[in-house]
Amino acid sequence: MIFEQIKCRCCAVFVWIGVWQDVIRHWVLSSNEVKSSKYYSRRQHLGNKGEGQLHLNKKNISEFAKYEVNGSDLLEAIRAAHSRQLRAKAAKKGNS
Repeated sequence: MIFEQIKCRCCAVFVWIGVWQDVIRHWVLSSNEVKSSKYYSRRQHLGNKGEGQLHLNKKNISEFAKYEVNGSDLLEAIRAAHSRQLRAKAAKKGNS
């Protein structure tokens, strides 16, 4: 899967849903977690600024298990990711 046209500066939390024939999976990541992933490409198109893409495949999908949640737990997971984003932002501000 490739999640494209990601604009990390435009939101605090990402919710991604993968639907296969036999399973539905949900991932909730803070914007900072997306940007810091080694699978995030900061440039989607030549000359395109502030937009990227994240690649998930058979080889790396297990590395995103810590962000995977049950559909019934989405709201709680979104709130937790938002808190992580706020802490990361505060820490970055403190280091500036």
